Amino acid sequence: MNKAIEFKNVSFSYDDKNLILDDVNCEIEYQKLTLLAGHSGCGKSTFLSIISGIIPNINYGILKGEVFLNDKDIKEQKVSQICRQVGVVLQNADEQIVQKYVEDEVAFGCENLGFNTDKIKRQVDLVCKLLDLDKNAECRKLSGGQNRDSSSLLP
Repeated sequence: MNKAIEFKNVSFSYDDKNLILDDVNCEIEYQKLTLLAGHSGCGKSTFLSIISGIIPNINYGILKGEVFLNDKDIKEQKVSQICRQVGVVLQNADEQIVQKYVEDEVAFGCENLGFNTDKIKRQVDLVCKLLDLDKNAECRKLSGGQNRDSSSLLP
């Protein structure tokens, strides 16, 4: 089976002076639970930003080494390709909620991916059914768990 994610000798610095990641090697396999843990400032968010394509495509810095997503070099993939395969949920789900209603929040990701209107409606209905959410509910009135679930599902 293909590796989901692989880092080979990955180093990253925002300023070419202070290394955030230094010669990281790891493999993350499908169907295995992987925990990313460490002290504040040790590079966990940077690691996730690289996997999700935020680094180097949106946040710039010096990225060295090789990163593979589904055995494909991440440097050769556009952010739009990467976001179809990877989703990142922040510690505070409220920071990721941008719409007032559940329907609009779920549709937001689909719209960014350029889905047509019919596909967006089907995806919203499917996600709301799977999570037992009222699509007319206000996002800010959902429980913390409901917020995390609804904001993390990518089409």
